[in-house]
Amino acid sequence: MSATIAAPDSRSDLQTAAPLAAHGRLLLAFCLIIAFAVGAWLRLDQILAQVLLDDEWHLVHEITYYHPAQIASSFGGADYSIPLALLDWAEMQRLPVSELSLRLPMIVAGLLTLALLPLGLRGRMGGRVIALFALLLALSPFLISYSRIARPYALTLLLTYVAFWLFERAMLGPAFRGWPALGYAVLCGIVVWAHAITGPMLVAPMLACAWTIWRGGRTGWRHLIATAMLAALAMGLAVLPPLLNDPGALAGKSGIDRVTWDTLYAASFLWFGTDSRVVLYGCVVTAALGFGSVWRAVPIARWAALGVVLTTLALLVARPWWVDKPLAFGRYLLPVVPLLLLAASAGVVRIADALHRATRSKRAGAAWTLAVAVPVLAALWLTSPLREIIAQPNSYAEHSYFQYDYRKGYNSARLGTGGISNSPFWKTLSAAEPGSLTVAVAPFRYASFEWPAPIWERESRQRVIPAYLWGTCTQGRHGEVPENARFALRNAVHLRDRSTLVAHGVDYLAYFRPVTLPGMSSPLPECEAWVREHYGPPDYEDDALVVWRIRAGS
Repeated sequence: MSATIAAPDSRSDLQTAAPLAAHGRLLLAFCLIIAFAVGAWLRLDQILAQVLLDDEWHLVHEITYYHPAQIASSFGGADYSIPLALLDWAEMQRLPVSELSLRLPMIVAGLLTLALLPLGLRGRMGGRVIALFALLLALSPFLISYSRIARPYALTLLLTYVAFWLFERAMLGPAFRGWPALGYAVLCGIVVWAHAITGPMLVAPMLACAWTIWRGGRTGWRHLIATAMLAALAMGLAVLPPLLNDPGALAGKSGIDRVTWDTLYAASFLWFGTDSRVVLYGCVVTAALGFGSVWRAVPIARWAALGVVLTTLALLVARPWWVDKPLAFGRYLLPVVPLLLLAASAGVVRIADALHRATRSKRAGAAWTLAVAVPVLAALWLTSPLREIIAQPNSYAEHSYFQYDYRKGYNSARLGTGGISNSPFWKTLSAAEPGSLTVAVAPFRYASFEWPAPIWERESRQRVIPAYLWGTCTQGRHGEVPENARFALRNAVHLRDRSTLVAHGVDYLAYFRPVTLPGMSSPLPECEAWVREHYGPPDYEDDALVVWRIRAGS
């Protein structure tokens, strides 16, 4: 069975059959290096300062409370990735776990995605499309976000596209190749084990290939069936043990919420990385103009599109908890982001080529592409959350304050933190050099909509980290880790011993007393009493905050 790839359009650089000239290859290589450097900088910016938040704690709770047999035997009441949890548990037996070690697989996957996806398009799409696609990948705030957190999405995105590439190598060449087929099957098992919702995406190539064989009356059924059986075996070995052992884990998270048109519309802002309706509509039109050429030239793009449809149908049927929220729905369909950005890149080049022909200009096509691409990139950058996120210091780049919804007026986490009591103390710290002070705050709430630390950092221009109460007024606490050799968190401190705060470079300790709002955690007056008893009279106090100076001269 051979691939059916459309012939190149002689009027356009969208597709190429002939290799690029030497200067074209050098220019493309330069553009890809620049895009990778920009993307790496955005993904690594302040990465060592990022506090563990929100769903990252699902993974931390697993390795804190459970053994490998328990971890591997259930999908959990709260989502976590079984293989990542097992990997971190094994690491914890030898080395202390840190924020960086928990996130490292996703950081690596995000960086590899920047490099591999554009390189995989050589010979399929033109150099201008590939270069622009690489830059859009680099600047995508949604991809950046999931490359920086201890959640499996960046890893499953990369491995899904690698699995597609292996399937293409196995099935769409002049002869069937067994090793790529085996690699595809193995990756199907690993990816679905890491996150079960990836199943529909992974089977998309097999369904598309079956349709092609059936419609064209071609041979290849035997090889396809063999590959499908291997993939089914791998996915079954990954999914069935935890599913059969604890069927209630997935059942308890299903049949709750539903996807609506508003969910899809709001998720589109996340996928394109903008808070502007005008920019979003422009990106959608541009992607629509380029989608046809991508569809014809790149089989993997067709499979990804089919996988998105299948995943959406699965979500409509399963109705998992929180799927109505744009952030949850958007990340379930994270593989759609490269597809949309590639289509938008092709659309920009198509518009540039149309302008080139219409004006009969003697300017090179690359100049016209820049004339169209620069305003698009500028509009995306100006309406992106990235400028706010990379402001320093920011220890909470993945906080729902920034990530829940890029439209500020619709971001309930951003709006909700405005209703939590604040203190004028934070403004008094802004006179010091930015980032020169560290404030540890208790009690920490890992659900970020209860933890307005981005506001505190913005007002004070100083670092704010959690102060854990584990081992003080309570012998254990969800959203914290015990003080022992298994954990070495850089961006949190335990309150049990004042010397620990001093060694950690903490200048102030604060106890936060918010007005309790509906749906939020209960106050902990007994813990405030413990801190008062052990740290003495406070140096500052108001209705929202009690503060102790830890280091002289602060």
